Amino acid sequence: MLRSSGMALKKQPTPKRWRSKEAKEIVAAVQRAGGQVERTASGHLKVIGPAGSAIVASAPNTGRAGGRAVHNTLATIRSKTGLQV
Repeated sequence: MLRSSGMALKKQPTPKRWRSKEAKEIVAAVQRAGGQVERTASGHLKVIGPAGSAIVASAPNTGRAGGRAVHNTLATIRSKTGLQV
């Protein structure tokens, strides 16, 4: 006789530490600007500001164009949330 396992999925707790150096810098900049940051289920950052919210990568590409990737991430946050980061 087969039984279904009626186990509910556990909600994962919000991580207390941000893993990448870039994510830490983005979180600090957003918080200084008065915004809020949440971590999505897929590991991205949800940035909430007065004009709306934006979902950005938690670890922008840090290869040769790493500085540009972080710059583009901050530009996206500015345009979608209204925060001056």
